[in-house]
Amino acid sequence: AEDGIRVPLWSRGLGDVYKRQVHGIVSDKDSSLKSAKAEIYGFNASQILTQLVSIYSNSADHPKFAETISKDGRSYTPELFQAAIQMIRDKGIFVDSATFSIFKKCGQNSFMHYMELQNENDLYGDAPEEFKDALLDSLMDEPVMLPSGKIVDMAVIKKHLLNDPKDPFSRQKLTLDMLKPCDELKMKIEEYKRKKQMEKIAQKKSQQFHTQNTSCLLYTSDAADDTPCVDLGGRRIIKK
Repeated sequence: AEDGIRVPLWSRGLGDVYKRQVHGIVSDKDSSLKSAKAEIYGFNASQILTQLVSIYSNSADHPKFAETISKDGRSYTPELFQAAIQMIRDKGIFVDSATFSIFKKCGQNSFMHYMELQNENDLYGDAPEEFKDALLDSLMDEPVMLPSGKIVDMAVIKKHLLNDPKDPFSRQKLTLDMLKPCDELKMKIEEYKRKKQMEKIAQKKSQQFHTQNTSCLLYTSDAADDTPCVDLGGRRIIKK
């Protein structure tokens, strides 16, 4: 049951909760940790932050957890992880050392995936409009058609249905069994991605080749005077 809960879709929902809660707690404009009124209403910011750290740490061993939360542009920012870590240190909030280490590692892994995603966005910046999700305008992985005729990514529409059981375009009732896979479009997107990846690899190899072939040898005598070279005050650099 535990593994059944900790799936990418759930990770994104948790990410939303994390951002709202932690942002409110660590914001410079927020004085939740000091507010006397907070205790009157039963709000304990330190306890909430500790619980969120524990939840993230318990979920961090899922292979897709860090990757998934980093992909959610609405709820993930690298700064929030660092702000939470810094507040725990500055305020002396007690968090079990093992749990805290896992949480920090989760933050590092999320940031790594986040940077990879930014590189992907740059790589796929020229993607055709038909490859992009109609809701988020992002490159799709698993395109599906809604009854309204709009094409969106499966992960995007699943998340939408968690909060709203209606087609976001027609506002008619929508369930997962009403989605139609776009297999041909998916193949086109995958081919586009493969092509862009191959271009990236080829470009990298070309840069490495250029670097290797612009190396030179440094001589400290005039023995190479008859060889094409650059004079550096008595020394000769022989170009290769």
